[in-house]
Amino acid sequence: MHDAAKSNATLAERRDRFRNGWARGLAEQVAHGPMRAFTRRDAGADLSKRLSWFRADRRLIVVAGPYRTAKDVDLALAHGLRHAGANEMLVLVIPDDEKVSRATLARSPWIDRDLEIYTFDLAAVEYGKSVVVSAQPIEKRSRVLQLYRDDPPGGWGYGIGAPPRPTDHEVVLNEKLAWVADFTEWLETRDEIYTEHTEHYLAWRCAGTIVLKMTPGKHHVTIAAGIQHSRTGPLPLKVDCTGVLTETKRSELEGRVLEAVGSFPDGLAERYREHRLQGVIAGQHPPILGLDPPLKSERAAWRPYPPDGRAFLDFLGVDHQGVLHIIETKVGEDAMMVLQGLDYWIWATANRDGLATEFGLRNGVSAVEVDFLVDGGKGKLLGPYSKAQSLALADEVVHRFWEIRDWESGHEPAIDRLTFG
Repeated sequence: MHDAAKSNATLAERRDRFRNGWARGLAEQVAHGPMRAFTRRDAGADLSKRLSWFRADRRLIVVAGPYRTAKDVDLALAHGLRHAGANEMLVLVIPDDEKVSRATLARSPWIDRDLEIYTFDLAAVEYGKSVVVSAQPIEKRSRVLQLYRDDPPGGWGYGIGAPPRPTDHEVVLNEKLAWVADFTEWLETRDEIYTEHTEHYLAWRCAGTIVLKMTPGKHHVTIAAGIQHSRTGPLPLKVDCTGVLTETKRSELEGRVLEAVGSFPDGLAERYREHRLQGVIAGQHPPILGLDPPLKSERAAWRPYPPDGRAFLDFLGVDHQGVLHIIETKVGEDAMMVLQGLDYWIWATANRDGLATEFGLRNGVSAVEVDFLVDGGKGKLLGPYSKAQSLALADEVVHRFWEIRDWESGHEPAIDRLTFG
């Protein structure tokens, strides 16, 4: 493909061209014999169109092509585990860009099934060059854990000191905080909204969605009040603040925030059950699952996404035996749930000494376990993706699934162990 053709093509067009042409050539390099397309009929279910699917003799080949984010490429492993037969080799062919390949390569040592991974130069393929795929060895588990602990350039720097979410407005706005100080003080008085800032912007949420956002620029602060990216309601009111916010503008912004907050009782909050569930869990005393207090929420951690893989554990706690528990909450089926839990398990295992000190465990962390807490209110709790990924995890990645029910009743929620039938 000529440079101009590539630059003018949409992501959807690039994916179509890749699936209908180059993907087969890449798959043929790892097929080790005759190969055919793997179709929806073969799978008995829909197949992701972000991937290309092929089957050779006892080999399911999944090729990841043009992507929007690293998580598009993650689907090769997540969906491949779902569709590969028990006696099939799962073969992944993914771009060699470390920003999108690292997560798959970091997880692979703990996938306890036949697995091969190959990488290729996506840009070269799209420019019509001849490309040979490169086999990627499955690293030793100890090596991946060491990469987490070691700082760059020799490691990934995924230590215990992941920076938490900023809580001080001045960290983000610096001297511009004085422009909006009265407004932020008003926001802090509203019980129905809460802060969830990042290093790049300040955000106030209600029922899980942003209702007020402040983003600093070089000489201004952009303020957006209202439900962000709403498809049904009014668009957010945006104000570019270049000095002290006027009373008129502040009043307009406050009104739009209150309008957004007021829309949630009419049913919009149903879309944000997971955050409300987390609030209920955080309010349980003593903590759920028999854990010792304190149960830490939003504990900063790392996932294997360069250059900034900072993430936040829903909850982290310990039990009386010194076992470190990672609690991940989910509402309904999530094809990436188990692999996300694996990411956190690897991080906690790599940093178990530091976490033992953090929790005051004199004898250290005896084990790391993941508890998936799934909302039992509506929809399917666990689906085929979770089952396939769970069965594929190495035995040392101890994990359990729990159903949580009646958590909106105002009483102690009911929690029952879930198993795959």
